[in-house]
Amino acid sequence: MPEPNGRDVDELLAFRSARHLVTSLYLDVDVRRHPRAEYVTVFKDLAKRRAARPATASGPGDADREQARSVDGDLARIEEYLVRRFERGGARGLAVFSCSVEGFFRAFPLPAPPRDRLVIEPVPYGRPLQALLESRRRVAVALVDQRRGRLFESAFGRLRTLEEIEHDVPHRVRAGGYQGYDERRIDRHVVSLHHAHYRDVAERLFGHWRREKFDHVVLAGPKEDVAAFEGHLHPFLEERVAGRVAADVGATRPVLEAAVETVEREIVRRDHDARLAKLFEQALRGGLGVLGLSSTLAALSRAQVRSLFVLDGFEVPGATCLECRALGVEDQVCPRCEKAMTPVADVIDEAVEEALRQGATVHAVEASRDDLARAGSIGALLRFRE
Repeated sequence: MPEPNGRDVDELLAFRSARHLVTSLYLDVDVRRHPRAEYVTVFKDLAKRRAARPATASGPGDADREQARSVDGDLARIEEYLVRRFERGGARGLAVFSCSVEGFFRAFPLPAPPRDRLVIEPVPYGRPLQALLESRRRVAVALVDQRRGRLFESAFGRLRTLEEIEHDVPHRVRAGGYQGYDERRIDRHVVSLHHAHYRDVAERLFGHWRREKFDHVVLAGPKEDVAAFEGHLHPFLEERVAGRVAADVGATRPVLEAAVETVEREIVRRDHDARLAKLFEQALRGGLGVLGLSSTLAALSRAQVRSLFVLDGFEVPGATCLECRALGVEDQVCPRCEKAMTPVADVIDEAVEEALRQGATVHAVEASRDDLARAGSIGALLRFRE
């Protein structure tokens, strides 16, 4: 069961049923928090809470009997999948989508744990998947000491081995103090062998970058070795070094993964800081940026949006025009084509879908970002101003 990619998300968001609802489930299945598959109990609790909600215009309590049977079938099929067919492996999260009457069922392992949630709506709830892909960075990890080099690719702290390198290099004769002529000569020779080793590992890392085009590089190993190795990196890789980790070259994979995941989270945080700073700067000076729900939806309706920013968990009921795809915050007459707009349970989901349809990028912003929350929890960088 492969992890989702951009094409998977596009196909998922394109699914529509004329009459039935779609059940979307996100579960944290990280073995460190759920060693005994407690996530099955979490799902059952989510399903019970959903069933106990009062009927709404967007939920199954207000759907016809066929819709209700479809949702019941979804919940039964998901439970059967979790209990009998799901193999956790190295997955830390799980996303499942079902519309049983239509025979639609998709399940994706996730490399990072999502927030547990069960959503039943007319369309698949794909925002967390989109956020996951947006936060993914292609990271190369080089773990080195004087004799060994271990190269990895990392995503969310999970490592895939690219290459293992080892050279038969002796240790230095002395760390300091008095040395005779022969000792100094041997020591210089050993140091040159160390640097030849670093150079070879750096060249191999550059070869992997040329094929894979990693976004960032993380260097790991004893501090002195990392510093010496960094001096041999190609300039293209030097400018992509995003962090350094003190580690033994023989570190176990879990230890190394935990250290690298911390660096990756910092990479994403810095990236979000820079993008949000640009959004606020453009919006506050009346440039190519807008903040707040009404302004952002209006920009989407005019196909102005280049990058959409949404605070994680932000949900607002609204309306959409089925004729021209305009979005609004209430059931009203469409300002563009004057057709009646259709109510939707969450206009933010509609905004995300419309942004992706227009080719815009979507950035899910951590719920802890008070600056965006104070500005309306949503905003956009624009392609143009009218």
